[in-house]
Amino acid sequence: MLGTTIAVVVVFSYHTTSVDQAVGEPTVQQSPADVKLAKLVKELDSQSFREREHAQQILLQLPGVLTGNLEQLRKTAESPETRGRLEQIIRQRCRGAWHRDMAKALSAARGEDKLVMVFSTRGPVDGYSCMGANLMRHTTFADEQLVQDLRKQVVAVWHDQNGVLLNGNRPAALICDLQPVQTPPTKEMIKAYPVGGGGGNLRTYFCTPSGKIVHYLEGYWPAKQFAAEVRYAQAQYRAMKETPAGAMPKTLAANLSKEIAAIEAERKELIERHPEEFKKPFPQSEIRRLHASLGLKIKAYRDAAKLAGKDISPVLAVLVVKSINLGKFK
Repeated sequence: MLGTTIAVVVVFSYHTTSVDQAVGEPTVQQSPADVKLAKLVKELDSQSFREREHAQQILLQLPGVLTGNLEQLRKTAESPETRGRLEQIIRQRCRGAWHRDMAKALSAARGEDKLVMVFSTRGPVDGYSCMGANLMRHTTFADEQLVQDLRKQVVAVWHDQNGVLLNGNRPAALICDLQPVQTPPTKEMIKAYPVGGGGGNLRTYFCTPSGKIVHYLEGYWPAKQFAAEVRYAQAQYRAMKETPAGAMPKTLAANLSKEIAAIEAERKELIERHPEEFKKPFPQSEIRRLHASLGLKIKAYRDAAKLAGKDISPVLAVLVVKSINLGKFK
């Protein structure tokens, strides 16, 4: 698990598909990690309360377990005790990984001189969210190398655009509150979802410890591309430190303009080098999909230039108001 400063669910995949498979006799194909997971899941239904509690605590902290695998085990478990405990484990693993209080995150960032990474979406980290956020949660934010990089470089915040809970209730009746428990995305869904897609439902802000925005990204991005954006945000943060406060927005925007020019040149080169690809239907061409994702990145960078140097809190507040209005029943 990650510490209190960064977010993300875990890594390595376990190839268990049901509780029966998980708790049965180890097969030749099972790795030591599979065997350990099987043993712990079986102990969740032990006759001994102490043993059940012990197994649950270990599973809460066990590295290398994808939330999707635990969810699959929960769905196929025959024992109500096992299902209930796995549900608690899944929710606690997600909840404990991200900051949800902006003030506390900024305080933590000041203490460690780290960037604050705010992932703003429609839905909570441990509940039903939009499709893109669910995808990010189970792929991008479950990548081992990205997890390690983020742990070192940022304080992560999961911001729910649907609003803050008031006395246990949302400030408005929202459509997402009535949705069933969300399952992990399938391989087909992951492949079909457009890189850079998702629009304003998926917003990532990188801020200084004082809450000033230095970079912004919109949409779904796989781990490799997302890691590159984290590195760029770090470069912007370093540039900001070397710039007088009054000139900071202009300097950051100028840097983004250079990046936009480079991306535009890359898009043009794709057309020139692969003209045959642009005659194919969009879903059948990886080149066309790449070309489109670069266009979405340009849009995000232009928005980032407008946001450079602004305070993050008012920006997030506006998103909450808009999201609540969109989600209200008429």
